[in-house]
Amino acid sequence: MTGVQTCALPIFSTGTGSPQTVVTGNPGDIYINTLGGLSTLWVKQSGQNTANGWVDGPWYGSFYDTSTQSIASTTTAYPITLNSTAFANGVIIGTTTSQIVAQYPGLYNLQFSAQLDNSDVADQDVQIWLRQNGSDVAASTGVVSVPSKHGGVNGHTIVAWNYIVQAAANDYFEFYWQSSSTNVTLKTYAAGASPTTPVTPSMIVTMVQV
Repeated sequence: MTGVQTCALPIFSTGTGSPQTVVTGNPGDIYINTLGGLSTLWVKQSGQNTANGWVDGPWYGSFYDTSTQSIASTTTAYPITLNSTAFANGVIIGTTTSQIVAQYPGLYNLQFSAQLDNSDVADQDVQIWLRQNGSDVAASTGVVSVPSKHGGVNGHTIVAWNYIVQAAANDYFEFYWQSSSTNVTLKTYAAGASPTTPVTPSMIVTMVQV
């Protein structure tokens, strides 16, 4: 029989420490550190120059944005950007700052919260949805109404929901939004003084392997 190709299957191994200097292997091999019942997962990667090619999971990222994001048109879809990283291991903000990149394949819980602000005297609607590698994810849109300005104070609300997504290595995800009024923004509020409160980011995103 000709034309048959063989491939090496991943090798699974365990131990009571990290594998960086003591475990050899090939890309795709999996190692589990069982010390203290932690069951930390490591995967051997190709093209890695540090830690002997081993990277540890599960993969996760926590990001937020401290700018106020606005729109110029009610008929255009706009990407939501992120400018800060709280924690990251295998999930990063891309060179294009609206992109959340899963560096390793897996099933992930992708969650967000968006702080919306409305300076209009009428309630306004906002749509938020998910794209994967530049394409809209089916059945991912949510619609929310933002209260009108009242008593000289802008209307505001915070919205949040999550998705379970399947990612290949280096797939990227983006949140997009559209509003019925250009008076609606994704708003960052400054830290409070009385009482002391933290900054309110315009957008918070977490992505965690499940």
